[in-house]
Amino acid sequence: MVITKRLVISFICLSFIFLNVNCRSTRNSTDNKKKTILTGAIKNYDESRFAITYDAYDLLKSTTKKNFDIDSNGNFHVDLAINSPITGVLNFGRVMIKGSGNNREIFVYLEPGDSLHIEADMDVVTDGDMIKKTLALSGPAKANNEFMNRVDQVFNSYPQKRQNNSEFIKILQPNEYKKTVDSIKDEKLRYLAAYSDSVNISPKLKEIFALESKDLAVVRKFNYPSTHKSFNNGIEAVLPSDYYEFVDKVKILPDLDDKGLPYLRYTHFVINNKYELAKEKGYAENYLTFINTELKGRAKYIYMAYSLGSDFNADIFYQFGKNSPYKDIAKIVKDKYGYLENILPGKPSPDISLINTKQENIASADFYKGKLVYIDIWATWCKPCIKEYPDFVKLEEEYHDKNIRFVSVSFDAEKKDWDDYVNTHKLEGNQFWVDLKNKKIYDDGFNITMIPRFILLDGEGKIINANAPRPSTGMEIRKLINENLK
Repeated sequence: MVITKRLVISFICLSFIFLNVNCRSTRNSTDNKKKTILTGAIKNYDESRFAITYDAYDLLKSTTKKNFDIDSNGNFHVDLAINSPITGVLNFGRVMIKGSGNNREIFVYLEPGDSLHIEADMDVVTDGDMIKKTLALSGPAKANNEFMNRVDQVFNSYPQKRQNNSEFIKILQPNEYKKTVDSIKDEKLRYLAAYSDSVNISPKLKEIFALESKDLAVVRKFNYPSTHKSFNNGIEAVLPSDYYEFVDKVKILPDLDDKGLPYLRYTHFVINNKYELAKEKGYAENYLTFINTELKGRAKYIYMAYSLGSDFNADIFYQFGKNSPYKDIAKIVKDKYGYLENILPGKPSPDISLINTKQENIASADFYKGKLVYIDIWATWCKPCIKEYPDFVKLEEEYHDKNIRFVSVSFDAEKKDWDDYVNTHKLEGNQFWVDLKNKKIYDDGFNITMIPRFILLDGEGKIINANAPRPSTGMEIRKLINENLK
């Protein structure tokens, strides 16, 4: 199916991103933040700093990563000023054990005003389970954090991850895989029920874990066709006609104020996949119209605001103008994404220096003038980029006598990697590479957070669409090109 070719959104990492519930946006003032204390005594750790990465489950908050000092005896004291629950991980670095990397991590869940003391031994080189065996927690937040780390130990061991994320996908056929995924979800929910019967953990944390378990099952079902193919040397699974029946039951929660970034990631994943499936069935409306079928009112605007961070859409950006019905969300968009006004239609594209296959420096300001320009941002290591290239070539052949120029710009860090790939695969047409300085200009100027990325410019080098449809979208990209060729 087309969805497996063009919309493989990497979301397996959701397997231990807890989806949280917290305070409303009316409680976002920093004046309400309570001091949350995190202390520790860590053995066999020879660094002077460690990192905490966490999501604060507040309205449209970004993931936070901070480094903190730890003394020569392994002691640390951290004061976190938070006004909503956070879920995160303390990272003490990665070490090699028998040729395999091992992340030294401890998971945390904290509510405003909590305190937690952590003790653990980081000598995992001598025993891969050392952290698990020595982890000791104390303080008011003990019960919640013991649950967090026991869940990781019970459900996220390496053998389980390998089984759930590769072996099951490779071996099981579609409907059998769906049943297996649901059984894993049910096992987690049973574990939660049994655990919370004997240990008093936060009702919010219980809701978080239940929601994450259900959502991960949905993600795995969506991802199965593409991942099964990748684990079976490109051989696609034969999907039964009822495979996607589960999609009709997938509903986004109507209140997104207090769900935080993890649930917004999940929402974005689901809506994008649903949209691709709908287009396969003949849905012809644009993405903004489709969003209206999935979300209403404030939840829709929260989701749209989130989506701007990764998939810029000018029509969505315009929803947060002076007539936006939710002023607080509009202000967040202005504060976080105001710079995106620079990539709205009609704005000049940033100028960079391109290097062609003859090792010549070409000024984009000159090369992009006179014709429409459809730019493919790619890299040799990017598999989704490579998958788009045959459709990119077809487009170029189809429009070879039209007033449009097709340009491929490589983001490879090493120029040699690009040179070798172009020569080995005999790539033709307008092939360019950019150094790190010019790559950054494009990253910042076009808000490029992931590739492949496609951009359409007019004959004056002004932006038509800074996040244009991919070549594989078929009529969608052709419609945009045809409209602007006129």
